[in-house]
Amino acid sequence: MKTLTLLLIGLILLAAIQGFAQSGTETFDTITFTPPKGWEKNKFENKIVLLNGDRSCAIAIFKSRESSGSGEIDFKSEWQEKVAKQYNTTVQPKMQNGLAAEGGTGEVLMGGANIESNGAKASVMLLVYRGFGRATSVLGLNPSKCEEEMVSFMSKVEVGKPR
Repeated sequence: MKTLTLLLIGLILLAAIQGFAQSGTETFDTITFTPPKGWEKNKFENKIVLLNGDRSCAIAIFKSRESSGSGEIDFKSEWQEKVAKQYNTTVQPKMQNGLAAEGGTGEVLMGGANIESNGAKASVMLLVYRGFGRATSVLGLNPSKCEEEMVSFMSKVEVGKPR
């Protein structure tokens, strides 16, 4: 997995967190987003999963949960729940330093790793936004395979107060 790609996607997310509203956007819990063109959307009770045409890349947007008050603790908890348990892996992520969200409303933590699950290899990137007393996660599966779509998606994401 390219560390530079992860950092770029994370910085774009950070810049967009308090961005302007966009046409064609959708809102799920604390996240407002614009799905990549041509991607399939599957909505579940606690998440939305976006899949590209050949299903080699995915973006999962999870319903927020109460924050522990610590970005590092929230990130570790989300990694354990959303990656380690889901993909049956013990691989620990390479983390970037947490970044303050625009306007001082919280922080963004990001990390990723190459994993193997049931014989399949994949790269996973997890972004956790902590703010307004909530922790909100966005997971990217194989971000380097669909870098343009991931960067475009992250550049349009807004995170706000729970509705």
